[in-house]
Amino acid sequence: MKLEHQVALITGASHGLGLATARSLAAEGAAIACLARPGPLKGAFLTLKSALPWLIERKRGTIVGIASLWAWVGQPNASAYAAAKWGLRGLLESVALEVKPYGIRVSIVSPHNMNSAGRAISSESAERLHHLEPSEVASLIAFLCTAPDHVAVGNVTVWPVGAGIVSQG
Repeated sequence: MKLEHQVALITGASHGLGLATARSLAAEGAAIACLARPGPLKGAFLTLKSALPWLIERKRGTIVGIASLWAWVGQPNASAYAAAKWGLRGLLESVALEVKPYGIRVSIVSPHNMNSAGRAISSESAERLHHLEPSEVASLIAFLCTAPDHVAVGNVTVWPVGAGIVSQG
């Protein structure tokens, strides 16, 4: 129960990764506040605007933003999505520098090929090598939130071994 007496504010918590993250952090003892709303979200900016004064006053906290592999590389036919994720990455990297003096950690998790639709994929299936489960990414988020205060993790990109990611260079 590493997060006992802590509060986790989770946006996009009605399904998928947000819901899996809420469950994972609750299992660590956190009190959970879940936010979700349909439609085009300024969610990261407005949530940070509201939460940062509270975190700064307490001089501690962990912020984990969910981006995508497309926050790092372009993707044909996904320019608006990529732009949003690049923007989120820029916002969080800037906030990380602003709040570092207050002991607040900021991490960005960029999953790729996540089974966000919640289809049942057998653990014995070859398809399992091509999709991450939201609960697997949520476990990574829980690690970031429960790491010792002197440990900070900036950016993590995670994908299934069979996703076909190749090094550029």
